Amino acid sequence: ILKRAAWADLVVVRLAHPPESQPLSQFSAGLDTLVQHCPRPILVVPGGVRSPMDRALLAYDGSPKADEAVFVAAYLASHWPISLAVLTVETDYTSSAALGRAKAYLDEHVAHDVTYSLRQKPIAEAVLATAEEQGSNLLIMGGFGFRPVLNLVLGSTADHVLREFRQPILICR
Repeated sequence: ILKRAAWADLVVVRLAHPPESQPLSQFSAGLDTLVQHCPRPILVVPGGVRSPMDRALLAYDGSPKADEAVFVAAYLASHWPISLAVLTVETDYTSSAALGRAKAYLDEHVAHDVTYSLRQKPIAEAVLATAEEQGSNLLIMGGFGFRPVLNLVLGSTADHVLREFRQPILICR
């Protein structure tokens, strides 16, 4: 998949086995490897799920990967009939100013209303709770925030969300 992804605009993967929560399981090749090394955005679709993908939640933390996600979300919201909600979770590394940057970009590029939320950590729980409250059937987010070794030690928000969210997830690289 990684070798052929260079010739594609989007990689679509059926999620039959979500990432495990045990640290040693992350050493095996699988979705983590794909997300860490794929040169293109990845649409992860849980097995057996059919979604109209018309109510998107953008998880935005201001990182370069999240910036790509906001560009993709703006494109989708301006070209397709979808509603868009944006979530920023305040952490030691992400301030409420990140939400303001996303809002400024989306106000300029999206013609219809976008809803915005600011929450406190833990990140994955805030993303999942907001997705449920918004009735989101598509999640748009950046990939891994840490290097692979730190992901192993600290865990990954993306892994947690992939285990719990049962709708398509667009992971931007």
